[in-house]
Amino acid sequence: MFDIFFIWQKIKKLFSRKDVIFIVILLIVYFITRLINLDKFPIFGDEGIYIRWAKTAWHDASWRFISLTDGRQPLQTWGTIPFLKLFPNNALLGG
Repeated sequence: MFDIFFIWQKIKKLFSRKDVIFIVILLIVYFITRLINLDKFPIFGDEGIYIRWAKTAWHDASWRFISLTDGRQPLQTWGTIPFLKLFPNNALLGG
């Protein structure tokens, strides 16, 4: 049977506090190096299509299922709409 407490005890024995701090620092450095200037990269063609669909569905309720015209499910389009509301001027963060 799966016992999370047993696994947690094994992990605590395997890694010291210094190891955990080192891993956390490595993760922070990794994400910082990957996220710098991320918004400077161009979006790909299909990403632009999905963002345009989301903008259309956001502004015109009769086009909520616009992605079905291309045979795609609308969940991604609907999931993109809240991010377009948060970041209306940045297509990369919005999409």
